[in-house]
Amino acid sequence: MKVELINPDSLQLIFDRDRTAKAGKAIYERFTNDFRFRVNGIEYELDRHGFTDLGSVPRIVQVIYGFEAWRWELSYGTHDCGYSHKGFFHKGKACDFSRAFMDEVLRYMILEEGKIDDRAIMARIVAPPIYAGVRIGGGWNWENRVRRV
Repeated sequence: MKVELINPDSLQLIFDRDRTAKAGKAIYERFTNDFRFRVNGIEYELDRHGFTDLGSVPRIVQVIYGFEAWRWELSYGTHDCGYSHKGFFHKGKACDFSRAFMDEVLRYMILEEGKIDDRAIMARIVAPPIYAGVRIGGGWNWENRVRRV
């Protein structure tokens, strides 16, 4: 799989105090001004508004350098959007994907995001265990999402 970030600076996250209080963990409201990316040469975009916890990384793991929830905000925000809608948008139309596909996008997007600010080596180290974590622990969240109509 090949993932390319087209305009990574267009994703904006704002801390949501009310949702954080209810969830018991940090929740960010996600806005995007046309954030786009390619997967295997096909261009996709996110819905323009949503929420992310920047990765449901257990706190005990977040103390390890490189696994902090905020470190991979593009990848986690994109993955959360994909899980929320069970897909992305292509030319304004919803495209449904499998959970396995969405998790692969996360893994390869971390590798691509690692090229920003010289974090490529760190990305190669953390992408496999993060991917394994979503494959093991993401099933419940995926199954409890409502597929778009």
